[in-house]
Amino acid sequence: MSRTALVERTAHASALMRAKQLLVAAEAKTGAAAVGVRALELTEGRTIGGSNGTEQRQISPEELAQLVRPRLIPGAVAQVSGSMAAFWAVAAAALGPEDWTAIAALPEAGLLAAAEAGLVLSRTVVVPDLGTQPLRVLAGLVDAYGLVVAGKLALCAGDRRRLEARLRFTGGRLITAGRWAGASVTVQVDRANTPGLGENRGLAERPTLDCTVRFKGGFGERRN
Repeated sequence: MSRTALVERTAHASALMRAKQLLVAAEAKTGAAAVGVRALELTEGRTIGGSNGTEQRQISPEELAQLVRPRLIPGAVAQVSGSMAAFWAVAAAALGPEDWTAIAALPEAGLLAAAEAGLVLSRTVVVPDLGTQPLRVLAGLVDAYGLVVAGKLALCAGDRRRLEARLRFTGGRLITAGRWAGASVTVQVDRANTPGLGENRGLAERPTLDCTVRFKGGFGERRN
């Protein structure tokens, strides 16, 4: 390695270390942490160009599942938006070895994509419409199934708290495509990239995701 290249590499490493220190300081003040877009804690994935010297990360659905799996403890709620590939990856990561899954309020659900992500269709039921009493139906599903995967839910804050209490009691997990204030895991995908496609020809490969992942209480289990 030439001296010029060594100097450039050292300067780059110093800049990353400084950026990481600033990120840690910000997390300590706010109690929040972001992983994915501009994530320095995440070593997997490919770096793509960013503006103003920033970095963005591309992560595959499989890597996303590995990242969030430790946080999907019994009673957890995960909010995933922007990509069905990410949605199904997180849902599969939350599935226990003996769990049954209820897919609710997702009439457009792609069961093949769900199966490819890792959901077991032989242990899955589908409830396309929650009717006029969504809380009552969801509570019944939480009681009966270890994993509930749902679309956007018309629930007030009080109903969400009741459902969270039910999840903690039963040890179930909920993955939703709708907004859920206070979710244990929040995944926002800004862009899904599908390699292999160009000018309407080619074989599509597994997508990579430009995303932000936030954990309740921050990366280091800090609480507000």
